[in-house]
Amino acid sequence: MRDLAAALNDMAARLDDKLRTLMLRRNEQEAILISLREGVVAVDHREHILFMNNAATKLLGVDGERVVGRMLTEVIRASELQRFVTGMMQRADAVRETEVRAGSLGDRTLQVTGTDLRDTQGRRIGLLIVLNDVTRIRRLETVRREFVANVSHELKTPVTSIQGYVETLREGAADDPKTRRAFLDRLARNADRLNAIIEDLLALSRLEQENPVCGSSGRRSSRGRWRKRRSQAVALAWRRSTSPRS
Repeated sequence: MRDLAAALNDMAARLDDKLRTLMLRRNEQEAILISLREGVVAVDHREHILFMNNAATKLLGVDGERVVGRMLTEVIRASELQRFVTGMMQRADAVRETEVRAGSLGDRTLQVTGTDLRDTQGRRIGLLIVLNDVTRIRRLETVRREFVANVSHELKTPVTSIQGYVETLREGAADDPKTRRAFLDRLARNADRLNAIIEDLLALSRLEQENPVCGSSGRRSSRGRWRKRRSQAVALAWRRSTSPRS
């Protein structure tokens, strides 16, 4: 009997150690998911929320304390995201990506990546959705496109003017000293304008190539300086490209 009791106690102790280890690993994994900057949402095959980390609740504008166990459609009002999840449920895609408008005011652009959620036996039990906020990136891309389109137009204006003055001078206007002087002044102004636009574009190119992060201690201040310099360069280039034509 003593041997049996000792064996049972030993088995219970080992089982307790395994349970503690499993709980510790689970807590560590959950802590990692909670601390991620990316939003993470897990739903079961009926689209009930299994898990949602802090980043996801902020991106989607929901109360993180009341989401687990509820239907995704009850919690999230982003119709594009709901359609994405429903489509993933109906298809056996390994990974899918899209961009949706979300947030409490629909003012965020989220890059959404969805993949199957499987148990230890490999059976599909739901979906894992990862959210990245790309709102700022998309806004910057829009500003860049508008800026490039505007600069392209502004480059054509002085070039056209220069071509016109040159043709006029070739046709005989150069024989009149007064006219020649006026045209040369205008050519110089347009050349200066072209040079200013090109210098702004080169400055922007240099800023784009710079690394905004240089060391962990100065990461935040370095990014701030980079963004400030870039904003100043964009603002300067924009003002010059939209200045009155000569």
